[in-house]
Amino acid sequence: MITQSINLNLIPGAVPPRISISQYDTGSRVLSITLYNGAVAFTQTGITAKIRGTKPDKKGFSYDATYSAGVVTADIEEQMSCVAGVVTCEVVLFKNDEVLGSGNFVLESKIGRASCRERV
Repeated sequence: MITQSINLNLIPGAVPPRISISQYDTGSRVLSITLYNGAVAFTQTGITAKIRGTKPDKKGFSYDATYSAGVVTADIEEQMSCVAGVVTCEVVLFKNDEVLGSGNFVLESKIGRASCRERV
């Protein structure tokens, strides 16, 4: 599997990082997202994470991710890559089932040749 790494600042206002993927990259790539709170590494404990996003067809997705020591990891899932174009995403962090914060990034899904099942 290919791992694609980015740094993501949880303070709003920055340009969201972009990650290029191929359409239908399901199961072939892993996202590794190192979190920052400004210039300081984000290292809180007891955190869970999700990757949420909206595809160019205006349909959304939400997948569980893994959080460990300030790094969120997630596989590229079917609905993240099945529609070519710009996919607006966010890492959402939870502590005790309450939203702690989020940070935005963009997946750029390049045209592929397979098809995806319709799921939301």
